[in-house]
Amino acid sequence: MADTMPRFAKFFHALWGYEPFPWQSTLAKRVEEKDGKWPQWIDLPTASGKTACIDIAVYALAAQFNCPVSERTAPRRIWFVVDRRIVVDEAYDRACQIADKLHEAEGSPLLKIADQLRQLSGLSKDARPLATARLRGGVLKDDGWARIPSQPAIITSTVDQLGSNLLFRSYAHGQKTAPIFAGLAANDSLLFLDEAHCSKPFAQTLKAIQNFRDFRDKKWAEQPIRNPFAFVAMSATPGNQPKENDVFPQGEDEKKKAFNHHLLRKRIRVSKLAELKLCKIKKSKPNDEDPLIKEAIELVEKMEKKLEGKLPLKIALIVNRVATAETLARKLREKMKARADVVLLTGRFRPYERDVLVKKWKPYLKASDAETLEKPILFVSTQCIEVGADFSFDLMITECASLDALRQRFGRVNRLGKGNESLRSAVLICDGDLGSKASDPIYGESKKNTWKFLEKVSKKVESENGATEDDKAKKGKKKAKQKSVVDFGIRAVREFMEGKNGDLESCLAPALNAPILLPAHLDMLCQTHPVPHPVPDVDLFLHGKDRGAPEARIIWRADLSDENEESRKQWPEIIAACPPTSLETLSVPLSRLRQWLKTPKIEDDFGDVEGVRGLAPKNDKEKDKTEEEQNPHFLRWRGRRKKRKKKKGENQGTDVFNNPKEIVHGDLVVVPADYGIDGLGHTFLEESEREGVGNERLDIWESVQKAAGKAPALRLTLAIEQVKPHPQMREFLEWIKSEEPSNKEEIRERIEEL
Repeated sequence: MADTMPRFAKFFHALWGYEPFPWQSTLAKRVEEKDGKWPQWIDLPTASGKTACIDIAVYALAAQFNCPVSERTAPRRIWFVVDRRIVVDEAYDRACQIADKLHEAEGSPLLKIADQLRQLSGLSKDARPLATARLRGGVLKDDGWARIPSQPAIITSTVDQLGSNLLFRSYAHGQKTAPIFAGLAANDSLLFLDEAHCSKPFAQTLKAIQNFRDFRDKKWAEQPIRNPFAFVAMSATPGNQPKENDVFPQGEDEKKKAFNHHLLRKRIRVSKLAELKLCKIKKSKPNDEDPLIKEAIELVEKMEKKLEGKLPLKIALIVNRVATAETLARKLREKMKARADVVLLTGRFRPYERDVLVKKWKPYLKASDAETLEKPILFVSTQCIEVGADFSFDLMITECASLDALRQRFGRVNRLGKGNESLRSAVLICDGDLGSKASDPIYGESKKNTWKFLEKVSKKVESENGATEDDKAKKGKKKAKQKSVVDFGIRAVREFMEGKNGDLESCLAPALNAPILLPAHLDMLCQTHPVPHPVPDVDLFLHGKDRGAPEARIIWRADLSDENEESRKQWPEIIAACPPTSLETLSVPLSRLRQWLKTPKIEDDFGDVEGVRGLAPKNDKEKDKTEEEQNPHFLRWRGRRKKRKKKKGENQGTDVFNNPKEIVHGDLVVVPADYGIDGLGHTFLEESEREGVGNERLDIWESVQKAAGKAPALRLTLAIEQVKPHPQMREFLEWIKSEEPSNKEEIRERIEEL
């Protein structure tokens, strides 16, 4: 450690303007030393500031800047990984702020840290000391962090993105460069796996990779690897944790010291009461409205009446299926009308639109310094909000799920411990789910077991004032109707989960094991050009057996006409002129996309947990027997057409088809905007401008160009007048006709204004 190294508390305060929590200072002191090692498991509750581990990693690296690489325990590449469809990437936002502040630093202690990071990488005094990147589907590919391998970097990523890099099958790069990114990911890297209980198969694969690198202990590596590598799992959910010596904080004494802060104590001790409600299906009307949706709407209406005249509320309504969330949001809009804002967020939004939606509502939903509401917000979502979102709600109405999933969801309620503890949330389950012999496609038997467990640990209270039955009896009052209530506060949950309340393992979401990563697997995976055959399936090592649901991507374009064969022949050229951008793509289950192209209105049973299968849509045998000519056409995009003759029977490249079976895992499909999006996903832009908006609004190519960091562009085609132009195109064309600009510069300025 450098003699003049500033204390971590000063570094942290210079970054954020307030002191670190005790656990953050303790962990920083542990890992900054030359022989300091990261714990294998970090056991911290929700809202305890886990993303500050990034700050600690940067500080530790700067402290060891003058150590030889073989002696350094602080890796130069810091990865923050989450196994969910990312909603708000708080870690990436934090990384960018740290990098900017270090680059702009003019005084100690930030300038000292920045200079030491530059010396570590051999950069000039004007260079950025830290590179940042975000690797996930739907964002502009950013390889800046890899251009200078010696530069320290903070990279936020999904399991699929990092995992594919590690195993030489990078989703975002060609096979010729895959070994480069595998080397960067597996060497001189610190990997934080957030909410590791959601990613057990990947955690097992990371442990195997760590063992392959470990020459001294496992003797799997033929030669010792000198550069540092560390894998840290972060989760407060019990189950399959390592030995106590590998956990931070260790024991009750260290935990008390780590959480000895008035803000943390407040967040940990706050109560989050939730009523258990069984939604019954009427035997006389078995095909009636979903009782869970009906009950959720009734609860919202009751809350509205009870809290009339008080401050507006932020209420989260979280369900387990995309289709359920869509129906619930639609019915809430019909019921609430203008009395509340109903926001729908699922994994079925395109990345650009999801970012627009989050940007609009984040100021009102964030945990700290939230803006004042004009009216209540009803936030309808799926599992996609469980991890990675720093949102805080006053109340929650949630469908029952596994115990660890519920714990994550209630981590979004009153995160800072400032809300009204007397408000009561609700956990709902249909009696049909309890009575069904079939396992839940996402949560297996854990959903039923969790409900039974919650009933066991719940307390009986009266519906009005919360008094217990014994209290009422003492006062000689008439017995009131009782309800089962569970406290999902951090301290309360820890107490009943650590108590003798039965088998907790059966209440946790099923986590399948990954195959054992053997040297033979790596021997084949490291051969990237050409790829050997057969080759191990990377998905198995990331999500486990039978977990990876095949997906495909779809794009809508307004300048594609499906009128006749002649117009369809132009599709490849039209798309080649304006190549697809990841921000405009919608990722959907492959089976769902195939069925949608045949029967758009059919509902699916998929959730929003990354890499988990739902129930595929039922196959319509009669529809399968129809002739292919009756199916809508689509363009399967696999890059620009190569100028060569197609071999007989060859069907591998970009072309127009009408047989959905031509679509395989990972394909990109382009369809006319006239096809619509109903039954497959949602568009936030369409929601925000419902009146008078047609399907052409599904085409957002111009909008994503600027968002992707590319030069502004506008499509002008001969057929633009006939194919329902994008609103931005229509506006531009009207200006062209009326103003008749005389120079290209004037046109360029107009395009940039769009």
